[in-house]
Amino acid sequence: MKQILIKKGHILTEQLPEPPLQKGCVKIRVAYSCISAGTELSNISSSGTGILQRVIEKPETIKRAFSKISKMGLKAYWDSVQTELSEAKPSGYSLAGQVIAVADDVQNFKEGDLVAAAGGVVAAHAEIAVVPKNLVTPIPKHVSTKDASTAAIGSIALQGIRRANLEFGSNVAVIGTGLLGLITIQLLKANGMQVTGIDIDQKRLELAQKCGADRVFNADEDAFVNDVITW
Repeated sequence: MKQILIKKGHILTEQLPEPPLQKGCVKIRVAYSCISAGTELSNISSSGTGILQRVIEKPETIKRAFSKISKMGLKAYWDSVQTELSEAKPSGYSLAGQVIAVADDVQNFKEGDLVAAAGGVVAAHAEIAVVPKNLVTPIPKHVSTKDASTAAIGSIALQGIRRANLEFGSNVAVIGTGLLGLITIQLLKANGMQVTGIDIDQKRLELAQKCGADRVFNADEDAFVNDVITW
C-alpha cells in the first residue's frame, strides 16, 4: 500500500506492507484522509530541524534529555536520538473509509461499514489503516465519506469546549482563529456563548466574524487586552 511519510523536512510517498489487523482494532480501506495544515506543516518543519536548533526553540527538552541520559546512559540516549531523527514518520490523524476486516474481539463493526477514524500514527494518510475500535465511529447516512474524514478535527474543538467547563451564556475568548479556532467559534455560538476571536492575522479575524464571532481583536494592537476586558 502507499503511505505518506515525513522525513528530514520532506514529504515522501512510500510503498509499505499492509498493516496487520491487531486485537481490538478495525482495518479500514481509506477513502479520504484530512490534511490538518497547521499541525502537519509544523511536523514537517520540525523533522528537518537539527538537535541544537530544537534545544534553542524548546529549552525544556534539555531537562527531559538529562532525565533520559541518567536512565539510559549517554551513548544509548544519543543512539536513540539519531535513530529518531533519521526515521520517516507517518502524518495525518483523521480519515474515513470502509471497514474491510475486524478483530475477533470487536463487536460493534462489521465488514462493509462506512466509518470515520481518528488518531495520530494510526489514522494516517495511507491506503489502509488499522485503528483501535474506540477511535472509530459509524458515519451517519446523511454524511458523506469526504465530510466524515474531518471528524477528528471537529472532535478536538469540541473536547476543548468540554474541558473548559463552560455554561450557557458564557463570555469566551478563542485565541487563534485557524481551522480549529473557527470550528470552536461555531460550536460555541451554537451553544449560546458570547465569543471573542483573537489572532494576529487580520484575514483570519475576518473569517472568524463570518463564522459568528461577536467581536474580534488583533493581538498585535497594544490596547487589545483592555479592549477585550471593556467589551
